[in-house]
Amino acid sequence: MENKRNFWHLIKEKKITRGKESVSKDILENVKEKVDRVNIVSYFYNTSIIFLDSIKYCIENGKSVLYITNEKQDRIEILKYLEKKNYIYLDDNGKEVRGKLNLADYNRSLYLEYKYDLVIYDELGYMPSQNGRSIELILLKLVSQFGTAISYSVESVFEKADTIYFPYNEKNIPLIEPRVISTKINMKNDLPLVAYDYLIWSVQSNKKTIIYVPDSVRVINVYRYIYEIRDKIITDIFYYINGKKDKSSIKKFLESQNGIIITNDYHESYDDELDNLNVMVFFADDYFFNYKKLIYITSKVERIRSNFKKEVIFLCKEETKDIEKAKSIMRNLNKKGWEDGFLKL
Repeated sequence: MENKRNFWHLIKEKKITRGKESVSKDILENVKEKVDRVNIVSYFYNTSIIFLDSIKYCIENGKSVLYITNEKQDRIEILKYLEKKNYIYLDDNGKEVRGKLNLADYNRSLYLEYKYDLVIYDELGYMPSQNGRSIELILLKLVSQFGTAISYSVESVFEKADTIYFPYNEKNIPLIEPRVISTKINMKNDLPLVAYDYLIWSVQSNKKTIIYVPDSVRVINVYRYIYEIRDKIITDIFYYINGKKDKSSIKKFLESQNGIIITNDYHESYDDELDNLNVMVFFADDYFFNYKKLIYITSKVERIRSNFKKEVIFLCKEETKDIEKAKSIMRNLNKKGWEDGFLKL
């Protein structure tokens, strides 16, 4: 039977782009038809409510569902639409009790033993830590013989499967595509002129700027040389090191009119408090920044609910394969959106 199902995918493979309602319908059809593997390709932080109809269908028809995400439990979007009696969050200490809907993070899912009729791996709500192969293996391990495994990622996880592209955002405008600035200057000790000019432009446009760097050492280094030229930039400059309890600098940054903050914290959420933001990634060619992390940082700006033009700049000595791939994925999502006709200038 497994060979027959794989053969069906070989002749049925399709690539489509849709808005929320249509994607939700397509997912439900795949679940009802017991299609074994489905890719949903989107950008980080996009909505997960596209799975609600399928989850509710499974609950109503006595089917088991497992939803895997590393997002903190209180930030899992779909739980806002479900009654608490309908789901169980499996933490590290609890036994695996099969509820109508089980939720678990990646590490907990490694130790699950039950097979589920619908398994969804959603990596789009948090800083990515697993590669495509790891996601594929855990999905195939936990899905039942005639169940459906769905990956929700920035790229296709399954090679032979339906791929649904979902670049939709509420404003129906193109997703932000990062711009790369290359420099030969040693960014540990100095600021390239083009980056300096960009910061002045951002400040003069009354926009806040977040500068992401790979580690705490470079947070301090970058802060020091930008602070030394603060009189020329004429703005408030702050820094925050990931893990520090004192977040007063973040508060001051948010209260400033056009401040700049340098940080290695990628988890802090600014979307509810900012309406005008640019983002820069210094040392974007560092091995720390793989393509998923670069897309994740780019997608953070998508959360700012503003029609003001926003930008994401990758500053590096040279473009790496990960930088090129991050740009390509965002460009391809926009291409799919244009082809489907729901993007507008």
